[in-house]
Amino acid sequence: MAQAPVFQTGCFCHLQHICLYASAKLSLCANDTIFLETSEDGRVSLMNKNLKTWLIVSIVFAVAGAVMLFPIGGAAANTVFVLVKIGMVTGLVILLASQKIGGYCTWATCSILAIIMTAIKWAGGGKQYFLYVLSMIVDIAMPLAAYRLMKKTGY
Repeated sequence: MAQAPVFQTGCFCHLQHICLYASAKLSLCANDTIFLETSEDGRVSLMNKNLKTWLIVSIVFAVAGAVMLFPIGGAAANTVFVLVKIGMVTGLVILLASQKIGGYCTWATCSILAIIMTAIKWAGGGKQYFLYVLSMIVDIAMPLAAYRLMKKTGY
C-alpha cells in the first residue's frame, strides 16, 4: 500500500489535504510526518495505536473501579452508580468502535458523575481513603489523557 506525505504534525488544520485523501487512515511515522493510507472499508480513521490502547485500558479501569467501589450506598445510589459506570463503558465503546466525539462526551460526563458518587461514598463514612482518592484520580486522568491523545491525532 503506497503512502504519500500530506503535512507535518503541527499543521492538521489543512482540511484540503484531508479532503484529497477522503478514504484514508492516519498513521504516524518516525519523523512525525502524518501519512494517510487507504483503509479497507474506505473510512478515515483518526485513531492511532496509543489512543486505542489508552481507551481499552480505560474500559478495564472503569469496570475495575465499579467492582471495587460497589456498593456505594442505598438502592437508589447503587442504581445510579451502576448506570454511571455503564455510561462510561458505553461512551468508551462508542469512541473506539465508531470514533464519534459523542462517545468521549458521554465518557467524560459519566466520569464526572462517578467522581461525585465516589465523593458521596467517602463522605458517608467510607474508610478506604486510598481507594477513593485513586478512583477519583483515575476518573479525572483517563479522560484528560485521552483528550490529549485525541488532539494529537486531529480529533
